[in-house]
Amino acid sequence: MAEVDIFYINLEKAVERRRSIEESFEKSAFSSAWVLNRFNAIDASSELIKTRTGPDGPTLKAAWLSHLGCVKTAIERGLTSHLLIAEDDTEFCAATEQYATALIRHKNPADWDIIYLDAFIPNAVDMPWFFKLRHKWLREGDLQLINLKGFNRAFAGAGSYIVNNASLKKFVEFIDIPYFQGPIDLVLRRLILDGTLKGILAFPFLTTVAAVAETSQVQYEDERIVQDRIINNFRRLVWIGAEPPSTEIDENNPKLTKEILAFQAIFTSLLAEQMDWF
Repeated sequence: MAEVDIFYINLEKAVERRRSIEESFEKSAFSSAWVLNRFNAIDASSELIKTRTGPDGPTLKAAWLSHLGCVKTAIERGLTSHLLIAEDDTEFCAATEQYATALIRHKNPADWDIIYLDAFIPNAVDMPWFFKLRHKWLREGDLQLINLKGFNRAFAGAGSYIVNNASLKKFVEFIDIPYFQGPIDLVLRRLILDGTLKGILAFPFLTTVAAVAETSQVQYEDERIVQDRIINNFRRLVWIGAEPPSTEIDENNPKLTKEILAFQAIFTSLLAEQMDWF
């Protein structure tokens, strides 16, 4: 019997993405307690889109219905496992199962509905805090479990998160609604921030976004694409599978590492893009 069932959301035509996530799962050597399942993503042209009203376009509605479909499928199958919902641009590593399993076994099931294994950190000003937190983990080795109720730093995304088996019906109750207003990840964030759903962010991230993500299936303006790529680079920098800091840059300055230079480039690039916010 599986302890965690992974449902990855994948369009029929997205063959490269399917290959990418399945290869990542295989290379990460998951035990039989973790099972990988493909969920055939709802296409933006599907008739199901017409069952939902609201200002969102067909692509956002399709994404919402796909996430909802994963949970409904798990319920229909009578699964007793926790459910990891993953976009098909998710990347795993050997440590993903180790840390996630320890987390769900030792965390009181009553204390969480959703655990984020990865997140989109959209504001440059929040990145130094997360970067510093990663170094705390490197020193001390304890995974940080951030309670997201009232969390005062911006986060978004629904690329990789675990839904507590005991919370599957609760998830459907709040997400299976006739009127869609905004992407599902932002709706989940609101429900978590106000305490309607109990959310935790595992950090360093236990999964990250794969290279195939740079070819987006959703069309955005050029400025949005640039920012998304910078933020994705940050996600790869601070996940648990990232390379450890190196001191190869300058032997006279051990604090000047490749990791520090990479962070500086990411932070300053995103800050420059977002300066008109201030």
